[in-house]
Amino acid sequence: MIREAVQNGCIQETIRLVNQLYPELFANDRSVYVHLQQLQLIELIRDEKIEEALTFAQAHFPEASFNDLANLERTMTLLAFNPAYQSPFADLLELSHRRKIASELNSAIVKIEQKGDQLLNPLSNVLKLILWAQDELDKKTVKYPKMIDLAMAAMDPKYPS
Repeated sequence: MIREAVQNGCIQETIRLVNQLYPELFANDRSVYVHLQQLQLIELIRDEKIEEALTFAQAHFPEASFNDLANLERTMTLLAFNPAYQSPFADLLELSHRRKIASELNSAIVKIEQKGDQLLNPLSNVLKLILWAQDELDKKTVKYPKMIDLAMAAMDPKYPS
């Protein structure tokens, strides 16, 4: 689901899923988080939401590191071209860039899973299985008691018990 969200350009959904399933990931690998934020900025530019892109950049990159700043400059250059696809950095708008970030995120997830406590891995797998099963049931529009908060095991109140 995480890979699919990145590849579809749903970056806020990606961040929500990662925080839900791997809450320590962004604390352990800041560059992945920065690259996702950069990808969110690219999506705003792709959708020609220029003012929103500028506001987003100001809010999320106020103190960018030197490496982050170089990537941010490449991304912001897209704003100088109309259409953005005529920019020398138009490669950032390609789907291959989304795949690159998805692959980077996947590598970070694999590292966490390999380092994870052996007792927590079965629980993590069960939670992933629940999310996958709910996603599959949603696709088939099946009514079922949906778990809406995995951490608290809270069920959807709209579904009668």
